[in-house]
Amino acid sequence: MPWDQANWWVQFIPAYRAGDPNPTPFGSSYVSEFRGYRPQGTSPFGYDYALCRLYQPLGNALGWMGTRSAGDSDIESRSYTSSGYPDSFGGRPAVNFALGIRDIDNDSPGREYETVHHVSPGWSGGPLWYFAGTDPYAIGVTSGYEKDGLDPTRDVYAGSSAMTDLVRFGLDNWRP
Repeated sequence: MPWDQANWWVQFIPAYRAGDPNPTPFGSSYVSEFRGYRPQGTSPFGYDYALCRLYQPLGNALGWMGTRSAGDSDIESRSYTSSGYPDSFGGRPAVNFALGIRDIDNDSPGREYETVHHVSPGWSGGPLWYFAGTDPYAIGVTSGYEKDGLDPTRDVYAGSSAMTDLVRFGLDNWRP
């Protein structure tokens, strides 16, 4: 996010695919304002997320993804999907299925949900999500990856109640 920059713009393009003849098949919108947690360095952290308000809300036309936070045993019991735009895919989306949480670290006000290592540069900000029936719920977003001591390198997703509280702020204050 463009923290502390006077002149900035961010465009959101759902299902963007570099090189497509129609680069915005589902429309697009610019961000009017954002709110979140400012990064403290370059390491992954458990509250690495921002909420963006769009000039033209797209959810009514395209659908919504909910957010959830839960206790460790509930989080660890599910299988997740991760999607992003890694540099290695040249501006096209990538998806990884059937990811399990291998470790959870407290990083107040958020949590670090760690999975097997699969992400590459450019994946940051992509959701980690699951379906409850037919409804998708994000529990975190890609923050990066790290290696702790003797553990293998793992991907880190930032999530927990601080993320759901941020979404609640948007629903309470930015809903049209």
